[in-house]
Parts: sequence; C-alpha cells; structure tokens
Amino acid sequence: MDDLELLRSMADEVEAAVGDLSLKERSEEAGIGADGLPAHRIDRVAEQAVFDVLEGSPAELNVCSEEHGVEEVGAPRTLIVDPVDGTRNARRGIPFYCVSLAITSGGLDRVEAALVRNIPANQDYVAVRGEGAYCDGEPISVSAFDPEEAIRSPILVSPVGTVAAGPLEQAPNVRGLGAAALEMCLVAQGSMDAFLHLTEGLRIVDVAAGLLIVEEAGGNVVAPDGSRPELPVDPSARTSLVAVGDETVLSDPEVAA
Repeated sequence: MDDLELLRSMADEVEAAVGDLSLKERSEEAGIGADGLPAHRIDRVAEQAVFDVLEGSPAELNVCSEEHGVEEVGAPRTLIVDPVDGTRNARRGIPFYCVSLAITSGGLDRVEAALVRNIPANQDYVAVRGEGAYCDGEPISVSAFDPEEAIRSPILVSPVGTVAAGPLEQAPNVRGLGAAALEMCLVAQGSMDAFLHLTEGLRIVDVAAGLLIVEEAGGNVVAPDGSRPELPVDPSARTSLVAVGDETVLSDPEVAA
C-alpha cells in the first residue's frame, strides 16, 4: 500500500464514522485535546477511525494528531492528522469540513504526501511531492491574480505589514469558511486567490496537507513577513501564514516589507 492508498483508506473510515453521528452526537464534549482545547465526540470518533486503519496496516509511522498528541514508535516518518478540520461547521451542519492527513519525514517543510477529504462532498485533494496536485484524479492548478475578481479567505487582522498587503488589500471579495485545510485547497484549485491567517493560531495538523497541495499546484505558502513558515511535529506549536495562487501577489513592488 502506497502513501496515498493509506491516506485514502483513513479518509474513507473517517467519512463513514462521522456520517453515523447526528448533529447532537457530534457536539457532545469528549475531554481536552492535545492542544489544550475542548474536544468533541466527532473529533474523537474521527481520530479513532484513523488509528484503526493505521493499526491494521503494515505502515510504520509516528503520529501527530490534534486530539491524541504525538505518539513515537521510532519510525523515520510521521502521520500528521487533523481528524476534523472545521469542527464547528460539522457540529452545526454547515457542509464545509474535512479530514486532513499528511506524511512528513520532518516538520512542515518535509511533507511528502497529503490528502484532504471534503467530507460532505466526498471529494479528495491529494499531492505527492514532485508529482503535482489533484482533485478526484484531475490535475489542479492555481489561478492568475486578477485584482478585479480576487477572492481572499480570510483576513483576521489588519494586513498592513504583511507580504500580501498591497495587492490583496483592495480585493473585492472576502470569504471566511472555517476550515483552513479546505480553504488552502481552494487556493490550489484556483477557486480562491489567497488564504490569509494572520494570527498565530494555525498548527501543523491544520496546514501540513494543505501546504503541500498548494505548492504542488503551483502556489506559494509563506509567513506574513515573506519567510517560509516553520513548524515542528508538535500539535501545540502555532504559526500564521499566507497561501496564494499567483506569486505576483508576493512580488508586487507595492507590497509592504
């Protein structure tokens, strides 16, 4: 079983497990996650589905998961898991949430394979480093930047002083959709021009898969100052980032330093 086959098997089990829960059951409290935030039943059920697949496979992987934390088995690679990205959406019946899965041989900058499953749409975004990005088997790529048509998602604080401030400050449309991994995939397929998260609230479980998919689709992911975002394999470490499709957004001469 190759990496993507393994990740697809995990996504299948998560989708099935989540689909069995009512909205009331999804919102039941289930303790505290590894990041120190409250967990809900939907998170625990989805995470257990991932572990069940891993335990039944021959793959040797450490695990870094939003709820469970880090489990080391001495393997050279680590499975990065956000069992449900967009939990609040899922709990409220808003059809925009996903499972985000990635395999890395180090931290955020060494992700080798990624899959983001849009659960309500049963739609897979996948990437393997050096092999491009795909949605349900079709190649995807970012779109050219058109300031008159630009859609950004979301700006959480003033963009002044960020690498994408100039071109995106006047972008006419803002969408805050509530699931970082899926929003990065929308950038990758050219539906969104930029995803900006300018408060330091994103964890490696939120962005590891999306980062590889954006880059393999021809996009760019940077910290707000233009440097490459870095995160260790640790669900409590946090960062901010900007994911854009068209690199001209980052190289525009009017962008704030």
